[in-house]
Amino acid sequence: MIAIWRKEVKSYFSGMSGYIIIAFLLAAVGFLFKNLNLQNGVPKFEYTLAQASILLLLFIPLLTMRSFSEERRQKTDLLLYSLPISLRQVILGKYFALLTIVAIPCAVMGLYPLILRLFGEVSLTNAYTALFAFFLLCAACIAIGLFLSTLTDNQMIAAMLTFAVLLCAYLMSVFADMISSASLINAICFAVLALLISLIAYVMTKNYLVSYILFAVLAVMIAALYLLKPEIFEGSFSAVLSALSLFDRMTYFFNEVFDLTAVFYYLSVSGIFLFLSVQSAEKRRWS
Repeated sequence: MIAIWRKEVKSYFSGMSGYIIIAFLLAAVGFLFKNLNLQNGVPKFEYTLAQASILLLLFIPLLTMRSFSEERRQKTDLLLYSLPISLRQVILGKYFALLTIVAIPCAVMGLYPLILRLFGEVSLTNAYTALFAFFLLCAACIAIGLFLSTLTDNQMIAAMLTFAVLLCAYLMSVFADMISSASLINAICFAVLALLISLIAYVMTKNYLVSYILFAVLAVMIAALYLLKPEIFEGSFSAVLSALSLFDRMTYFFNEVFDLTAVFYYLSVSGIFLFLSVQSAEKRRWS
């Protein structure tokens, strides 16, 4: 795993891609820091990080798009499968390499609260708690991008898929507010979600029967619940979207609350998508 980590980190800095990606994030956050904290005198660095979270919609796809897509395009993924290590170690090596790239700008950002403190009272505890949450958000988004990179051999497609998924995650609370609380509307939304889950199952297994059966089971369960107890669905889909919102979880940290459930949620999202990445790579290995 360490050899994979070393190889991946070196590959990002052997050219200009790693430097450009890091410079992009630092420049954007630095601009927000200057405008919000220094010029307007806002003594809370966490507000800058709250605004900077939208930058991940561009930063993460650029960072993760080549993780597996490039390996598949050049057929070098076949060499990875022949290594005397498990695919889990390969995935973790790549994942920790990406986390290392993210940790560099986050470490530099750690200087901003100290700079801000030169001009007045600043809560370093709140600032660094928010920075920790920002890093966890990056880790979860990287796991999503890494998984999507295993699904295609085209870097641009991997980047666009990651951008689309993260954009949906970013707007999840907006979607939740737009959805009616009517039971029928929420039941239909759950049916659409069941269809999406079935499509993901097909992408993972390439088995029509499995995806059909999965969708049929989920659809029957939703229909049965709606017929037996329709009031269960009132506002339920909006509540699920709000609970699963990836970016909104950071608001607790920005409001000076260290939320352990949010930490567990980010770690769970990372673990789930790393598991899916391993399964996708295993499928590619034996196909």
